[in-house]
Amino acid sequence: MINRGYRASLLVLVYMTYTLFSEFLRTDDAFIMRFLRARKFDTFEAFKLFGRYFEYRQNHPNIFKDFNTSEQCVKEALFDGIPAVLEKPDHFGRRIIVLYSANWDNTRYGLAAIYRAILLTLEKLIDNEECQINGFVIIVDWSQFTFRQSTWLNPKILRQMIEGLQVMFLLFGKSLFT
Repeated sequence: MINRGYRASLLVLVYMTYTLFSEFLRTDDAFIMRFLRARKFDTFEAFKLFGRYFEYRQNHPNIFKDFNTSEQCVKEALFDGIPAVLEKPDHFGRRIIVLYSANWDNTRYGLAAIYRAILLTLEKLIDNEECQINGFVIIVDWSQFTFRQSTWLNPKILRQMIEGLQVMFLLFGKSLFT
């Protein structure tokens, strides 16, 4: 249930986003509430966040083309537990996402598939109101990261991944542990 003050913020942001982005992205209340919660209902800051989200998606069409779990490489990464989401949240109510480098079979799928699997998982998690409020924690276990896996890493893709996580999700999240 949205109280009256939050409802006013929602209406302002819906109007702002609808006038600029309606033909490109979702503009339903549930989607826009993500941005308002992430910015503690400051409509101007929420609108800027929405704009950065939209801009990142527009600037990286290769990531978001057919953005679903039906792509074989993404499906394989998800089946391998990349990323894994623990069943129970931590004591602060945050969802816990774990990435085990040992689970990555780089002969079957590349880093781009892993990144897309992470983004899809985060998109699904952030739909939950509790996750929007409490955030999430990402834990990366590099203990069995191999030289062979490291050959997939390059500055361009790492920059793109970090930028995307910051723009799209870590602004909603609370912590990242490696």
